Amino acid sequence: MGTSLINTKPQDTYPGLIKTTDNAAISATLKTLSDGNGNDFPMQISTTAVNFTGILTQNGSPVTTPPSGVSGAIQFSNGSAFASDASNLFWDDTNNMLGVGTNAPSATGHFKGSGSTSATTSLLVQNSAGSTALQIKDDLSSFIIGKTTVGIPTGTNWNVVFDLNTGTNPGGYMQWKLANDTNPYYYQYMQGGNVNFMTTGGGYNYGITLGTSGVARVNILGNGLIGVGTTSPDSSSVIDVTSTTKGFLPPRMTTTQRDAISSPAAGLIIYNTTTAKLNVYTTAWEAITSL
Repeated sequence: MGTSLINTKPQDTYPGLIKTTDNAAISATLKTLSDGNGNDFPMQISTTAVNFTGILTQNGSPVTTPPSGVSGAIQFSNGSAFASDASNLFWDDTNNMLGVGTNAPSATGHFKGSGSTSATTSLLVQNSAGSTALQIKDDLSSFIIGKTTVGIPTGTNWNVVFDLNTGTNPGGYMQWKLANDTNPYYYQYMQGGNVNFMTTGGGYNYGITLGTSGVARVNILGNGLIGVGTTSPDSSSVIDVTSTTKGFLPPRMTTTQRDAISSPAAGLIIYNTTTAKLNVYTTAWEAITSL
């Protein structure tokens, strides 16, 4: 039992009291401390350890031991005690990977959504004002970067690859294809200030169509043919200009401007506004006259 200090004098010695001036070695395996009122304090001290017995309290409330949890579980306060949820908050200490929404992360930061529709979001990044900087929804139909929404058509399973400043076309690269289309793919890249649109695929004649209001105006086919006003340019031509209401207008210039053309190619045609004649270059400029 502890020793009571009631009505005692400071100079008196009490066997159950450890004093700062007492340098004697602890004689017992465990030595009980007193609360000063003759009661044993729930702590025992020895030459090798400090042990607590009973219920340890702090400010009148019990102090509980943090749960050990499972390996990789990240502990947090649930408002009243330490807790963990290894299924949704997990740290892979071997591979240094964090899993949010998963206990099997496969990347340094692995975020798994809670659903598969646009009603839930798997990743949201905001600035200090709460404005969205990056948002990825669980239905994979779209993602938002700042004020730009990038959509993926529903049901077509698009694969999109952004490869900026890397790969065979440094300066900017984007590639996309249909997941169920095993042959062709489509890509565009920026290099040296130029924007290039390319398509490829075994036996497929895909190309680029430029149009307005849903009407095709210019078509560049995969075989290199260009059709203006037609989606099926004649195979014997490089450029097929088709119209029943409009004609072909060549470049118009004066004789002085024509003669300033550097190294004109044989067959080059212009309309000479000085002479009001079509001119063609062979080894020199010649006027095309009426028969």
